[in-house]
Amino acid sequence: SVVVTDIHMAGMGGWVLLERISHLAPETLCLVITGDVSVPSRVRSLPVLKGVLHKPIHPESLRVVLDGLFEPPGEPGPASSGPFELKPLLRALIVEDSKTDSLLLQAALQAAEISYDVRIVGTLEDALIALENDEFDIVLSDLKLADSDNLSTVRSITSAAPHLPLVVVSGNSDETLAERAIKAGAQDYLVKGELSKTLVGRVVRHAVERKKHEVRLMHLATRDQLTGLVNRTFFRERVAAALARSERIGKRFGIVSIDVADFKQVNDSLGQDAGDALLCQVAGRIVRAAGNSDIVARVGGDEFALLLELHDGDDAREQVLKLSGACRAILQEPFELSVGFTSLRAHVGAALYPEAGRTVDAILSAADAAMSRSKVAENDEIVLFSPEHLQESLETYRLERLLRLALVKNEFHIVFQPVVCARETRCGRGFAAS
Repeated sequence: SVVVTDIHMAGMGGWVLLERISHLAPETLCLVITGDVSVPSRVRSLPVLKGVLHKPIHPESLRVVLDGLFEPPGEPGPASSGPFELKPLLRALIVEDSKTDSLLLQAALQAAEISYDVRIVGTLEDALIALENDEFDIVLSDLKLADSDNLSTVRSITSAAPHLPLVVVSGNSDETLAERAIKAGAQDYLVKGELSKTLVGRVVRHAVERKKHEVRLMHLATRDQLTGLVNRTFFRERVAAALARSERIGKRFGIVSIDVADFKQVNDSLGQDAGDALLCQVAGRIVRAAGNSDIVARVGGDEFALLLELHDGDDAREQVLKLSGACRAILQEPFELSVGFTSLRAHVGAALYPEAGRTVDAILSAADAAMSRSKVAENDEIVLFSPEHLQESLETYRLERLLRLALVKNEFHIVFQPVVCARETRCGRGFAAS
């Protein structure tokens, strides 16, 4: 068996755990994963310790190490060579049009405490292509490039790879420019000529960890905590981005709005835990129906929405109706809860850009109006938005508002009339209000 542990943990520390394993199960193979630059000698001297891995650890590196621990006796590898130390491998993209500066920065990186797999490009265009096609852990870029200058470089890179930390390496020591670069999205600002392996290593490590923390916070802020889907706020941002892209390149997209009709009954009858479990199953099924190319959001208690990127050359109406039908069909299948099986009905409406409007509010309102119309449609049929639907929805809302206002102002006048039999021309047995 293999035990992989950190050194610093709440309660029992990793080195205490390793000491106990040494006494209780000395045949166990142990690995330490740590963020510390150095490992205490008391840990290194333990016979069960076979290796030390420094954070951050790439999954492929960990797999290779674990495979090596189980190599047959006599073959070279971690299991037969005593405790080894594996420095983390970070994939770094250097964006620098000066060959001398790029080589100096690469040398500073490789001399630091972290191992790097470095790729160098000389233009912003090449950097954007690399970010689109390959995976990196950090970007180090000059501000002034052949095809970009100053803060536009920062904005372009952070826009193309918002999940990656960006460290600016510039020959300009202007503090004001450094502050503006960081406000534009850079994690840090280094000045050429002042690079050292200690400084570069520390800056890169801190930048990576800060970005990971930012990504975690962003995930919490943009995700529905129950289902894990994106929330309404993030969904609106993605619709806004799709709208801007569509206006720029003419690419169409669609919005699908889904209301789970019988959820309240389940929640009231079986309890909130059963309702939560049902919502998670509903979310999972919609994601399966949508596939990886579409964004699925929980936008209300029992309401979901999808952003569908449409394929060029295919009929847009057919694409959005096909997805809507797949969602409705998969939600009509029985759901298994702890108390048994239950069934749901789904009201589905859809809207297309640009027919539904050219603003975020207009498009989302159109999808909601189509979904509302689906509630009164025969057999809960899927409704694709048309301008008449929105007008009817607005008229219904206006009438409902006027009726409620009339109740508040006591403007209703109730008149009782006798029920008359027309054939016998005499009063019946009661009165009717009108």
